[in-house]
Amino acid sequence: MISYHKEQKYLNKKLLLLLFLCSVCFHAQATTFHPDANIKSSFILINQYHSVNDYNNSLSSSQPDIDTTAAIYYNQSNPDTLCNDMPECKANNSFWPVAIGSVVLSAALIPTDKSTYTFLRDLKEHNSLINTISPVVTQLGNGNFVIVLFGSFGIYHFISGNDKSWDVTKAGFESFLLSGVTVQILKNIFSRQRPSAASTKGGKWNGVFARFKKENKNTSISNYDSFPSGHSATAFAAASTLSYFYPEGAVPYIAYSLATAVAVSRVME
Repeated sequence: MISYHKEQKYLNKKLLLLLFLCSVCFHAQATTFHPDANIKSSFILINQYHSVNDYNNSLSSSQPDIDTTAAIYYNQSNPDTLCNDMPECKANNSFWPVAIGSVVLSAALIPTDKSTYTFLRDLKEHNSLINTISPVVTQLGNGNFVIVLFGSFGIYHFISGNDKSWDVTKAGFESFLLSGVTVQILKNIFSRQRPSAASTKGGKWNGVFARFKKENKNTSISNYDSFPSGHSATAFAAASTLSYFYPEGAVPYIAYSLATAVAVSRVME
């Protein structure tokens, strides 16, 4: 009979493989059906230094030529090619500075973990309203909630035929799956203790795949899965998706505020 530890290890590997394969499928779908798909896919093709005329000539006669006037306006240096100076391309260039900045900021905040944890726990214990709200807010980062959220967009699509809601559904599930895979990989790389299982100040970092080692097979998973927070990652992935499709109005502010509240609640809980 397979031991519980070996069975759990097998299920974890199987789950990660399944999530990865699903994420690839959703990625293929989402990149095909995102907003302004025709325009943005033309940026990708024309950016390979093909001419605008070559691209338009490659379209079937039943398809209208893509209006590249705005694109050429932004690329005065070479009006026969696109994307080099386009706002859509410049937005992509901001990824690495943001990613590196996030890593540096996270590393800088790690020494404050103990004091932050103590402060937020005390705040919860001495404030009845926060004590009541925190367990509810934290569930917004639960995978089941996100599935229901983006599943609702899909249901609305099938009822109304609204294409944008279907785009939100596919992109939402893609972000959920990709963040889930990333979080599980990072959790097993860092193997950090949760506060409830901390054996050192701030929690011990047990190292790569520590929970799968023989000497650790009988210890609680709380010793290895504190960082990064799955609930927080899920909440911010959902917030980013909603903000991308609904950039105007209050949606981005509400989405990111709730995601931040989820992250704070994870420390409190």
